[in-house]
Amino acid sequence: MDILDRLVELAQVKGSVDVQCLFRGEWYVRHEPKRANGLVHIVTAGSGYIRIDGEQEARLLSAGDVIFFPRSVGHTLSSDSSCENLGVNVLTSEKGAFKVKQSHAGGDAALHLFCARFEYEAQADIMAGLPDTVLLNINHPSLQYLVALLQYESGQALSGSVAVVNALASVLLVFLLRASLEKMGKRN
Repeated sequence: MDILDRLVELAQVKGSVDVQCLFRGEWYVRHEPKRANGLVHIVTAGSGYIRIDGEQEARLLSAGDVIFFPRSVGHTLSSDSSCENLGVNVLTSEKGAFKVKQSHAGGDAALHLFCARFEYEAQADIMAGLPDTVLLNINHPSLQYLVALLQYESGQALSGSVAVVNALASVLLVFLLRASLEKMGKRN
């Protein structure tokens, strides 16, 4: 067992990849911060904007981007660069292991993504040592396989999907931590 294994174990992290967003046209979703919670958005198709609380400009997210908030920073996802509430309803339904959020309000712009959530002990050193926002790309080899499995599980209602997806959340966290630490190491 190495240091990363030990830190993950001590943090007592519980995770789930439980939301799939399939947005088309105009859409808007707000995420409020939560204490001792991390959040990940994995963009699998299309593009959209994210405005992170405290930042002036919205960032463009495109297929392949992974944005990780180790400490659940408040943010808004939108089809519009202003990230203002467009008054568009997002519909929610259940499909297998996933809560599916959809919007079909006019236009061709689309964004598909998976959302993962992690709960951990408030004093977890592993999360405290990371930046507020970590931007990665699915091109990282370990993430490509994981995303392919998530897409497979979301494509059909299979027996045991919840167990598979929750196990993938644990794997996702370790992959994100590895990639984050690699990225931080290259800067130092």
